[in-house]
Amino acid sequence: MYDEQRTALRRWLRSKRLTLSRHQQQHAASALSRHCRRWPPFVRARTIAFYLPVNHEISPLPLMRLAHALGKRCYLPRIRPFPDHTLEFREWTPGRRLHRQRWRIQEPRSGRRLGVEKLDLVFMPLTGLDRQGNRLGMGGGYYDRTLARQRIKPRRVGLAHDCQWVDRVPCCPWDVPLHAAVTPAGCRTFRPGRSARP
Repeated sequence: MYDEQRTALRRWLRSKRLTLSRHQQQHAASALSRHCRRWPPFVRARTIAFYLPVNHEISPLPLMRLAHALGKRCYLPRIRPFPDHTLEFREWTPGRRLHRQRWRIQEPRSGRRLGVEKLDLVFMPLTGLDRQGNRLGMGGGYYDRTLARQRIKPRRVGLAHDCQWVDRVPCCPWDVPLHAAVTPAGCRTFRPGRSARP
């Protein structure tokens, strides 16, 4: 039942995201940087994981450039091969060569690797989210598997367009909730332990 609900919700939210114009996408990406510039978790962070956007996800690229200019160490995820299917994080700097893998997602081939438990912030892509901090991803489960293995988990922050909020994300027991979210409207922090779980 949850699989069907999540699949239908993903389809609906992705169709909403596709209606955003290029100008709206660019404005949204710039807004993330404006909000995070003075947001204490971002200001304090020294090591931050980002992602490269696909399928009209909100772009963290202006935020990545800001972080790099401020002297923060920036990392990008790389999918480990089957059967592991978790993420490793490699350092990104402007101009570093990236590799397009089979799902057409660009990944770093080289760069210093950092364990996820040593990251201060992990900015995560998503399809939908609710106001309890539950995140609906693309369905691959890479972030959930990666984070579930760690005893010490970094602060998890979802990046999204404002049209991606929903009343409730149907959750599975293995889903890892967010600590906060940043959208073009601003930053929102969630209370730990308040996620709606089945």
